[in-house]
Amino acid sequence: MDKISSTTPGVMPQPLAAQGQAAQAQAPAAGPADGFTAGSDAPSGSLDSRSAARLVFGGPEEGDRVREIRSKNADAAKEVSFLWGYETDHAIHGRPLAAGGDICFANSDGRVYAVDATNGKLKWDTHFRTTAVQNDVPSLARDPKSGTIYGAAYVGTLNALDPLSGNVRWSTNVGGPLFHAPALGTADGTVVCGTRYGRLLGLSPADGSVKWDLKLGDEISSQPVADAKSGNVYATVSGTSREGSFCAIDSATGAQRWVFPRGGQAACAPAVDPRDQTVYCGMFNGSVYALDPATGQSRWEFPTGRSILQSPVLDEARDVLYSASSDGKLYALDPSTGQMKWAREMGDGWSSGRAGHPPIVDPKDGTVYCGCEDGSVFAVEPTGGNVKWCSQAGGRVSALQLDAENGTLYFGSADGSFRAVDCASGQDLWKITTGNGILGEPYVDPADGAVYFGGVDGIMYALAKPEVCVQRILADKEGRRPPQEPVKTEIVVEDDFVRIGGLRLPRRGQA
Repeated sequence: MDKISSTTPGVMPQPLAAQGQAAQAQAPAAGPADGFTAGSDAPSGSLDSRSAARLVFGGPEEGDRVREIRSKNADAAKEVSFLWGYETDHAIHGRPLAAGGDICFANSDGRVYAVDATNGKLKWDTHFRTTAVQNDVPSLARDPKSGTIYGAAYVGTLNALDPLSGNVRWSTNVGGPLFHAPALGTADGTVVCGTRYGRLLGLSPADGSVKWDLKLGDEISSQPVADAKSGNVYATVSGTSREGSFCAIDSATGAQRWVFPRGGQAACAPAVDPRDQTVYCGMFNGSVYALDPATGQSRWEFPTGRSILQSPVLDEARDVLYSASSDGKLYALDPSTGQMKWAREMGDGWSSGRAGHPPIVDPKDGTVYCGCEDGSVFAVEPTGGNVKWCSQAGGRVSALQLDAENGTLYFGSADGSFRAVDCASGQDLWKITTGNGILGEPYVDPADGAVYFGGVDGIMYALAKPEVCVQRILADKEGRRPPQEPVKTEIVVEDDFVRIGGLRLPRRGQA
């Protein structure tokens, strides 16, 4: 078994926009260090040549007029304020991360940004591009204990970033493209990543040195999953002709504990029951399995009509396991026995009803939400599986994000729309039309309900309730006057302009 280099030769990512706080202090006041904020006095100066990012909107004279967004549906609309927008030169596909008071995200140019969640001002940006690979979007994960941000790059490096400065703490060449963020939360802190070439590696969080590496197959086909209680890391491994396996690896030593070969290729990450560590996995043969974490033996199997491509989801409170199959149905199973409680048809699985992401469960009432590749979003009752409502978007929807506290479901779609939907009725509360598709999962701040999402147009958007905007503006700069009477309107991003109500503002860099 050949070993992979655990050093940082030749392919070290380069922080470009900032090298810690000292570099920020020397940066010019104008340029990409200032995002447009409603009511802000951000200058409209020229671009900083060290960064390709641009501001979305310019001109302090419009600031107090551009504040709130709401949909054309006046009956269902809730007032939502536009906090800020930060524009980059390439598409944003992934889910933004919260890092202290910052929002971190990556674009398809291989660049990772950290911006102030309050005002959209750039803190730092780091570039991972080392080859001419297109659509090289680093997959990000954040260690909640140390705050370290890990960026997995297509060029084959796993990078550990300082969350305050963006400086690269270490970078390890893992010998193959990385499509998925690493698995964190192992018992001993080992960082585990899987490559497109079928290699699974365990790295030291201190310096990125390789503790162990395994060649398991042709490709690690989903993000590895760590379970600290059992000490296992689970990996889905694909081979030729749709053959593959599902493996359990000792996270400390890299020893292979067991392999589950039945069912052909495992195409999605498993779910682990925190109560007894039972592992639930869906396979390409269309079956859902419950596996013993110590031996890998099957406790039960439930066959569906077609392949399982989305991870199962466990609702512990109601003791239900949900699995969306490519046959266009959402299944509710008893996690102890595998017996079906109900099945809800969302389409035929070919032209409609095929889930694009795992379902999500409302912790308050157990409602299950599932978004499909044809643009339909279903809300299904946990008892009986009756459809509460179905919303239709214009194309495939992004991974759903739920704000259970405020009863709002968020999702974007391939037609460039981003929606906030009332969980009770399924009615649009508001909708934003961006310049291109929105395929990345949004992030909702649990503290105040602010919403962050990125689009193919390269813009990271930040929205919040009006009272949140007021609080953030006042906290951002002591003495700043609160917003005056807002303009309630809709925002539409065009190629060169942004329309906000009756205003038509040039996008920064287009004026």
